Amino acid sequence: MLGVDDEGNKFELAPDPMNEELQEQFKDIAAGKPETFTDQLKPILSNERLFFTDLYKDGVGEKIEDMFREMLAGPGAVRATIHKYVG
Repeated sequence: MLGVDDEGNKFELAPDPMNEELQEQFKDIAAGKPETFTDQLKPILSNERLFFTDLYKDGVGEKIEDMFREMLAGPGAVRATIHKYVG
């Protein structure tokens, strides 16, 4: 949703009816700077309209935040994070 790939190159996001809303929530997050991520995912992950449940109430919201923060670390971080959790 940041519009950058795993190497930090910009790319155009696929069309999605929620792109504008999500882009607004992510506007202060910068790839390569995990400290810019604070609580921007909370309104998304708790949105029952999106997931039909509040992912925090289900006990996975914080884990998703941790994984997202790892993915922001820098070049190659997305692949490394996915490999770490998925194998």
